[in-house]
Amino acid sequence: MSETENNNHDDHSSSVIPEDNGIIVMPARAYGVGLDVHRSMAQISVMVRNEDSVLEFQKQFDTDILSLMEAREWVIEIITSKSSPKINVSSEELTYNIESTAMYHMPVIAVWGGKPSVINPAIARTGLRKTDKLDARNLCLQSMLGTWPPSYVAPERIQVLRMLVAERDSYSRLATRASNRINSNLLRFGDTSGREGSVTKNQTVRMHVESLLHGDEDLTGIHTLGIPEQARDMFLDEYEEYDRYMEKVRACDKQIITAVKDMEWETGSGKLKGNEMLHLLTTVPGIGEYTASIWLCRIVTPTRFPNAKAVTAYAGLDPSLKVSAGKVTSAVKRKGDKLLHAKLSLAASALLNRRSEPFGEWGYRIQLTSGRRAKAVTGIARRLAVSLYWVQKTGKPFTYEGYQIAREPEVVDMTIEELTNVNTAFRRYMKVLEKAGIHTTKEMVHEYYICRLHTVKGLGSKFFILVKEFINNQKPYRKHVKGKD
Repeated sequence: MSETENNNHDDHSSSVIPEDNGIIVMPARAYGVGLDVHRSMAQISVMVRNEDSVLEFQKQFDTDILSLMEAREWVIEIITSKSSPKINVSSEELTYNIESTAMYHMPVIAVWGGKPSVINPAIARTGLRKTDKLDARNLCLQSMLGTWPPSYVAPERIQVLRMLVAERDSYSRLATRASNRINSNLLRFGDTSGREGSVTKNQTVRMHVESLLHGDEDLTGIHTLGIPEQARDMFLDEYEEYDRYMEKVRACDKQIITAVKDMEWETGSGKLKGNEMLHLLTTVPGIGEYTASIWLCRIVTPTRFPNAKAVTAYAGLDPSLKVSAGKVTSAVKRKGDKLLHAKLSLAASALLNRRSEPFGEWGYRIQLTSGRRAKAVTGIARRLAVSLYWVQKTGKPFTYEGYQIAREPEVVDMTIEELTNVNTAFRRYMKVLEKAGIHTTKEMVHEYYICRLHTVKGLGSKFFILVKEFINNQKPYRKHVKGKD
C-alpha cells in the first residue's frame, strides 16, 4: 500500500433513493484532472465543461518543486478560465486522480494538497494501448466521473512513524537473512544443529554452535561432522551481524511504541491518549503492543472507513473478490496493506496454535471442517481486524459478548444411536464415538467446541462437516424428539 491510501476499500457507498429515480453512484464533476507521474516528468490532463462540450488540455511538467507549483497553478487557471459556466476552485478544494507509482506521486501531493485520489495503475488502466498521454486522459475522465473516492493523506507525524516502522521491518529482514545464512552454511559442513531450533533465537542451540566455533566442544558431536577452522571467523561475523541488526530492531520497537504513546488517537467520537489506546487495543485476543502500534500506524483513524468490511478489505482479508449469481466465485484475497496483513495473520496463527481463546477454537473448527489451515488463519485475522476497528471506534475494551462463537450452542440432546436413526451418515462413526466415551449429541458438540474431537482416531473432515450441519440444522432432530413424546 502507498503512504496515501484510498479511504473506502469497499464498494462505493451510494444513497439509495426511490427506484423510479435511480441511485446516485458517483458525483459527476464539472472538471477532471489526471496525472501520470514518473521520476523526472508528470503528464497532466485537464478536462472542463464548456457549454455543451468538454474541453481537454494536456501539458507535461518536470517534477522539481517549482515545476510542480507551476503545474498546479496552470491546472487551476485552465479550470477557472476555460469553463462555462465559470468554475471557481482553490488549491484546497482541487480534486485530481494520480497513479501510485512507487513514491513519485508523494511530492505532487505534498505540493498540490487538495483532495487527491491515488489509484493503483493496475486498476486504473483501460484498454490495451498505453502511453503517458492516454494514462493521464483516462485518469482525467475517471476524475470527472468521480469514479474513485478521495484518498487519505497521512499527516507528517504519521509519515515519520511509518518511516520508523519501515526501518524496523528492513532491519528485521536483514537479521533473518543473516540467521538463514548461518543455518545453510552449517548444513554445508554437515552440522544439523538447526533441527533442534533456530541457530540464532534458540539460546541452547546457539550456545552449542558458538562453542563449536570457539573449539570448546568435541567436533564429532551428534549434530556435526566438524566446522573447518578457516570458516569459523565467517560464522562468528554472521552472528555479530545478526546481533547488530536485532539490536536495531529492538531500538526501533521502543521508539515506535514510545511515539504511539506520545500521540493522541481518534475514536469515533473523540480522542484518547496513546497509552490508553494501546491498552484498549491489547484487550483484543492475541494482540500485543507492537501489533497494536502497527494497527494505529496504518489505520490511524476509524473515521477513514465507512464500516468494518472496508477495514478488512484494506488489510487484505476480504475473500469475496468475485461474486456471480449471488455466489462467491473466487476466494483470492485482495492484496491490501502487506504489513498489517502480515501482523494480523501472525497473531491469528498464534491463536490457532494455542486454541486457548474462542477465536482460536473457532478457527480450529474451520480447519478441521475444511482441511485448510490458511482458511482458518484468514478467518481469525478477519475477526481480529473487525475487533480492533470497533475497539478503536468505540474507545471501549474488547469483549466476547455478542459473539456466538464464544457460546456453545443449544442442541437436541439424544443418544448417538438415536442420532444415527435420524441421520444415517453418522452411523459409520457410532462405534468410534462410543469407544471415545461420547454417548450423546450434547457430549459430541461439547467436545467439538473445545476442539478435543480431533484427537479421536477415525474422525475425519467429513465427520466434522456432519457435526457442523447438525448444529446449524436442528429442525429434523427436534421433530424426532417431539415424535417420541
